[in-house]
Amino acid sequence: MTHPCQYSRELFPVLRAELVDARRVLDPFAGVGNFLAVVPDGADAVGVEIEPEWAAARPEVICGDSHHLVDMFGPASFDAVVSSPVYPNGCADNFRPGTPGRRYTYRAALGGRPLSDGSMAGCGRGLNRRHNDGHRAIAAEVAVVLRPGGRLVWNVKDVHLAGEVVPVVGWWADVWQELGLVEVRRHVVPCPGIRHGANRDARADTETVLVFDRPAVTT
Repeated sequence: MTHPCQYSRELFPVLRAELVDARRVLDPFAGVGNFLAVVPDGADAVGVEIEPEWAAARPEVICGDSHHLVDMFGPASFDAVVSSPVYPNGCADNFRPGTPGRRYTYRAALGGRPLSDGSMAGCGRGLNRRHNDGHRAIAAEVAVVLRPGGRLVWNVKDVHLAGEVVPVVGWWADVWQELGLVEVRRHVVPCPGIRHGANRDARADTETVLVFDRPAVTT
């Protein structure tokens, strides 16, 4: 089974380079497990995906809700986390197949069934309350399961809404800083992205990879 929103191929060299020393890696928005293409050889990789059809695509991906990562894995369980969360651009919206202009939504890709409870897909457009609260809760779980000294590699992108740029990249950078992680660098990567829908010509031509470290414990 395919996933409607996967890592852009242009990101692969950047993601691989940032994960080169990782030995245990988590993707909390794993989809069909494409993150495995950027994990170092020999590393222990685990993905979490809430939709069972997509989780079944790879044995390294388990079906679960990333709002409960600490219960699933325990604190400081991973030395790297890599992911691309739900973009608030409408592509993940919970529309039925056949709705005009909604062929590429998550629900359409799942054959029309409702999204699973706890899914961040269908969070709407822009930095609305459902998007923000749900993603903050998952980010807090990520910060706990990432070990001290561990690395976060987070692929995000600004979106356009009613002709205005929605600063998704800056929002995520602020979230990680509030959770105590320290920004190391960010990569701005040219990516054409998905060119479907009414606002296809307004979409950003770049994606951003935020790189944060969880500070090591000092005594």
